[in-house]
Amino acid sequence: MKKKYFVIPALFLILSLISTYILVYWLSPYTYGVHSMSIYNLAEERDVEEKQGFFEHLEAVYRLCPNESTLNSLVTAYNPFSYYSHRKPPTEDFYQKSALFKEIELENAKTQGINVGIGPYQALNIDVAWYVFSQDNYIINVDTQYITSLYLAGETEKAKKEMDNAIAFFKQSKEEDVQPYLFRLPFEYLYAHAQNEADRAWVVEKETEITDWVKQNHTLSEENMKKDNLFSDCNRTLEQWQKESEGM
Repeated sequence: MKKKYFVIPALFLILSLISTYILVYWLSPYTYGVHSMSIYNLAEERDVEEKQGFFEHLEAVYRLCPNESTLNSLVTAYNPFSYYSHRKPPTEDFYQKSALFKEIELENAKTQGINVGIGPYQALNIDVAWYVFSQDNYIINVDTQYITSLYLAGETEKAKKEMDNAIAFFKQSKEEDVQPYLFRLPFEYLYAHAQNEADRAWVVEKETEITDWVKQNHTLSEENMKKDNLFSDCNRTLEQWQKESEGM
């Protein structure tokens, strides 16, 4: 008779441990923190399967429990700016997946006003500090990452069309603090990874378009008002970028 007093609590304990494992590891963004530090510190040439497994796991978590927080883990992992010019992305389809999930984030932001950085709960709640900017700035930030992912995935024409959409959205914004600097890093990546001179010329054309609009509609310093291109320092080739990175 005494055994049942131990068996039933033991069963509940086992069930609670299993439930905790499922909830934390398979249904929440906390799994990102479990993997990320070890994965990103791995050498590029080894442990490819482990890196692939990391991304596949995050995708599985999002499929099982799609919400702002699990999506945030995905788009954080698939951030196109995570890998500088001298580092290869961890998977062959990295930029294709990045574009896929960035498109979902962008659609949620535009149609539902969702900001995944301040979702219902976060593993460490550190993203809130980054996502404090206004909704329009957030949308531009996501859109320019989406554009970069598209271009690096080889979807050049789609990236160019989306850039026009992002610039139009920037110009039409009624927010006083909408920021042109959100285009800086995308321009840097697009110029460095341009496939030909025509694409580099396209980047410069878009930089100039934003510059001209900003000079007419924003208050700038006298120095910046004299510039024909506020983003000219972003225009480095991949080779120049790699040399600078190696010198750091």
